[in-house]
This record gives sequence, C-alpha cells and structure tokens, in this order.
Amino acid sequence: MVRALGCPLCSPETTMPEQPDTTPDQQNTHSGAQDPGSFTAQLRARHDDLFEAFWRHPYLAGLRDGSAPAAAVAHYVGQDHQYLTAFMRCYGLGVAISPDRDWIAFFSEQIAFVLGDEQHPHHVLCQAVGI
Repeated sequence: MVRALGCPLCSPETTMPEQPDTTPDQQNTHSGAQDPGSFTAQLRARHDDLFEAFWRHPYLAGLRDGSAPAAAVAHYVGQDHQYLTAFMRCYGLGVAISPDRDWIAFFSEQIAFVLGDEQHPHHVLCQAVGI
C-alpha cells in the first residue's frame, strides 16, 4: 500500500544533517572532475545526455532545491520501500539456493544492509518535507 500523505518509515527522532553553505555554482557538482580513464568517467562521457536529462528532471531538481512537493516525496518513499522489500525477498531466494555458507553470508549481508542502512534516506527525505 502506498501512502499518499505520510511516510511509512519516519520517526520523530530522525534529524536532518547540517547543510553546507554553498553558492548555486558550488551546488551543481554533478559534473565534477573524475579520473578520465575510469569506468565511471567513460560511462558518463558516453551517456552524458542521459545523465543531464536525469539531473534536470523536475523531481530531482525539487529535491536539490527543497521545492519537491511532500506528496511526491511520500509517493517516492512508499514506492522505494515496496521495491526494497521485494529486493530483499529476491536475496532471500538467493539464500535458499546458495551452494555454501559463503554465498549464504553474502545474501544475508545484503539483506542486513537494506534493513539497516537503506531506511535512513527515507527518513531524511520525509523530514525534509515535513512528513
């Protein structure tokens, strides 16, 4: 179930990180310097048009400048929560068919990461828009 106006994960003790003082030019770091020979730099050079389209998308721009509507953020968080739940179930299937304990450990660590660390961004997004 997707909640239209509420975060399924936020709690009152979640706090926003301090925002650094930057100028608009400094905030636009999406084109920062990279090692030109790196895989990431090669991908970026090859598909820069896609990256720029994503970067300019109104929702992402709204997240950057704080103007994203609360309902849009709540929808995103709800959808991502559902996706991550399904993702963990896939990892669970990996546990079930693992040939040995090393593979079981790998899939278990991935599940633990999603359960323990992937929720924090959801909390921060919800708090940023007041939900």
